[in-house]
Amino acid sequence: VAATAGLQLTDARIAELTEAKRQRANRYMREMPILIDGVSEALDVLGRRYRLALASSASRRNVDVFLERSGSASCFAFTLSGEDVVASKPSPEIYRDSVIRLGLLPRQCVVIEDAPAGIEAARSAGVRVVAVASTVSRETLEAMDVIGVIDHVSQLTVAP
Repeated sequence: VAATAGLQLTDARIAELTEAKRQRANRYMREMPILIDGVSEALDVLGRRYRLALASSASRRNVDVFLERSGSASCFAFTLSGEDVVASKPSPEIYRDSVIRLGLLPRQCVVIEDAPAGIEAARSAGVRVVAVASTVSRETLEAMDVIGVIDHVSQLTVAP
C-alpha cells in the first residue's frame, strides 16, 4: 500500500490505474499523429551522420507501435524499452546499456531528452544531454547541466 499526500492506494488500485494509463497511451498511439513536424527529417539527417539508439521508459509494446506507426525503425541501430532494464529512469541503466551496445564511451554519446528523469539518468551514466523544451520549461532544463536546450528536435539538423 502506498501513501500519497494522505491518500491510501492499494496494490489493486495502483494496478488498475496503471492499466488505465496503458490503455490510454495505446489509444493515443493508434489515433494521434505519431511524429510532430520535423522529427522524421531530423531522424533522417542524424541517422546518416551517427548511429542512433532509442532508449525509452515506455513498454516494449508501445516502443514497437511507435516504430511501426512512425516508420522510423530503420533509423535506429537498436531500441531499448523500460522492460529491457531492471530500473527505470532516473536510473542510468538504460543509458549505460545503450552506450555499451553502441560500443562507445559515454563521452562519445549525446542523449536527446525532454524529461528531467531522463536527463538525470543520462548525466548519471556520464552521457552529455541536449534537452528539448517540449514538456518542461527552458529555464528548468537549463539548470540541469545539459550542453544545450532546443525548442524542437528539428533544430538538431543544423547542429554540427
